[in-house]
Amino acid sequence: MGPFSEPTFDGKRYVHVILDDYTHYVEAHLLTCKSEASDSLKRFILRAENYHEVKTKTVRFDGGTEWFKCKTWLESRGIIAETTPPYSPQVNGRVEVMNYNLCCRMRALMLDSGVPNKLWGEAVKTAAFLINRSPTITDKTPIENWTGKRPDLKDLKLFGCKAYVKTLTYVNKLQPRSKPLTFVGYALGGYLLYDENKNKTIVSRDVKFVENEIKPHEKTLSINEIDDYFSRVISTEKEDVEETPDPDTL
Repeated sequence: MGPFSEPTFDGKRYVHVILDDYTHYVEAHLLTCKSEASDSLKRFILRAENYHEVKTKTVRFDGGTEWFKCKTWLESRGIIAETTPPYSPQVNGRVEVMNYNLCCRMRALMLDSGVPNKLWGEAVKTAAFLINRSPTITDKTPIENWTGKRPDLKDLKLFGCKAYVKTLTYVNKLQPRSKPLTFVGYALGGYLLYDENKNKTIVSRDVKFVENEIKPHEKTLSINEIDDYFSRVISTEKEDVEETPDPDTL
């Protein structure tokens, strides 16, 4: 996907979406330019083959020039490289639908949290993280199909909320023991947090989250409020149907 009109805080403009057709597991990789997509796919294939101890059979992508070098590399490893026809995104429909879902969830996360536009990259990666842990048509989530382990959801936090990170370096007795940052995602062994002053992200596990500090106009609806809203909508639709005259009786 891309290029996005505004780059991320670290200069990324593209998103490389990789979807496993069997498990529905998805990864979103941020790229500075489209030419990086080839190396991104190679790294994913090598990592996936090493993790699962199986060989990749087929890879499908569009006919972009960024895939020329990758296609030669795939064929040298005995992997079938399928290229979709020009202007035919429906041939690779599952990935196109995933792109749409990622964009929708990215917008929802950003609008609900009110984070600046330069954090859209972290929102996309968080959206992929949540999709991998969401129910599918099977009785397992994509991450469970991919790793064989049931995900632990008790550590999920509100995207964009304030997070106080413990200061692990030396501080004197009068200095604060933590500093406020913005929670923007998940990392191996900890949480990903954005430091506005230094314009960078850090990983920490010593974090205190403040998820209830939402401005009144940004407050999201509770589950009961959502259920009540849809109940009113359904009741209104039923009334409209009952009041509509049958054309056969006219």
